[in-house]
Amino acid sequence: MFKKVRVIFVVISLSLIMAIIPQDKSFASDNRFYTPFHFKTQDGKWDGKGSISNGATVHVYIYPYKQIYSGSDFRIRLCSASSGKCTSYKTPKRYSISTVDSFYTSFYSMYGGTYYVDVIDYVPGSVEGQGRFIPRY
Repeated sequence: MFKKVRVIFVVISLSLIMAIIPQDKSFASDNRFYTPFHFKTQDGKWDGKGSISNGATVHVYIYPYKQIYSGSDFRIRLCSASSGKCTSYKTPKRYSISTVDSFYTSFYSMYGGTYYVDVIDYVPGSVEGQGRFIPRY
């Protein structure tokens, strides 16, 4: 009987501790709030779109369908839908998840609003893939 009470006490205590401790909100572990997009370079269209609040950091991930590229083959920028102003192009870094290579870059202290994602490449032909627009506050 005492053993059952002790087990119940431990379970309840651990549950309370987990409810009180802040959970990790890093961009690698919490992707509930991202906006997915499909991109195709050299087609003259915006590659993605996402909205943020003032002061946010935006992480943009791209996952090319063909796994033959390096980060230096791409550049990524964000353009404001309201003002038309764009960030400078950034060279993404490699981010590997198991056997899938992806690339990401971050934009810091952005003004609130809607932004278009622009992905360009430096390889022959166009490149297609998936992407994620992930704001962090």
